Amino acid sequence: MAARQAAAGRSIVQGLGEDLLPSLLGFQGAWDGRAAGLNHLLVEGHHRYQPSIETSRGCGKGCTFCQERDVPLQKLKAPERIADELRQLAGDYGDHGIHPYFQSSFFLPNPRWAQALAEQFQRCNARILWRCESRVDGIKPEIVPSLAAAGMKVIDLGLESAAPEQILAMNKARDPARYLGAASKLLQACARHGIWVKVNVMLYAGETAHTLEQTRQWLNAHAHCIKGVSVGPVVVYGPPSHCSEFLTALRARGATPVDPASAEDYGITQLNLSPELDAEQVERESLALSRRYMAKQDYFDLKRFSYYPRDYSEQAFEADVATSDAACLPFRP
Repeated sequence: MAARQAAAGRSIVQGLGEDLLPSLLGFQGAWDGRAAGLNHLLVEGHHRYQPSIETSRGCGKGCTFCQERDVPLQKLKAPERIADELRQLAGDYGDHGIHPYFQSSFFLPNPRWAQALAEQFQRCNARILWRCESRVDGIKPEIVPSLAAAGMKVIDLGLESAAPEQILAMNKARDPARYLGAASKLLQACARHGIWVKVNVMLYAGETAHTLEQTRQWLNAHAHCIKGVSVGPVVVYGPPSHCSEFLTALRARGATPVDPASAEDYGITQLNLSPELDAEQVERESLALSRRYMAKQDYFDLKRFSYYPRDYSEQAFEADVATSDAACLPFRP
């Protein structure tokens, strides 16, 4: 979503923002904001932070909670171009130890693309490891070997839930059994090829102890394939007047706003997910589920790979952990 600040006030524009940039920047002439890769050298102290490569946009799979549910999935950037950007990044950073994030809401390579990227990677002097995000039913297990050979080391997978009722409610899939079967095969393939998997779980409207237990049992069965789990409840962003249809659907499943007045003032609606699970209980359950499947070292490994400053040491992490409230940490010691 792009937002524009004007003298007469603020307008919110749905979708991508490139078409707004020429007028905002006073740019004259032909414009293609998507033509070039990101220039990380523009960031002060860029070498402290991991770079990104935009590989595709959109998704269009229709999940109820997703901003890109109706934005068509674009074609992946050509492997040759990605290899060129990797070489450029290695030069900009003076370091082959960078870990780029392949930015794509739904990373969906086909076998030919994956094999071509693996071939480019083998020819490239900069053997750079990278991370991406996808759906658990998107990437086919048979192309995982090619992706591993191409440098994929970490993948964030949007499972969201393993409860059939919740999968259907989110419009995540029409056939929950098939969806979970595909997820199982992908996780196992990643584990065989040394790829770290972080599973994203969303506690959704209508969540109960029963649906939560179904997700927990599925994660138990796949714990040996999982490096970490990120868990959180659905939150509605935007003024209630802009989100009324979504809020109505959530209420129909038993969810209620925690603080309607605050939601109106700040545009963030936190929810009691059901009469059985209010917001405070959901927060406790989220932490417990995350801690169940993620140890401290796993958490640090995943964060250091992509998010922490590159000069943030394990010793500094341990010092920060020692001064934190252990009950609030999303990992076990």
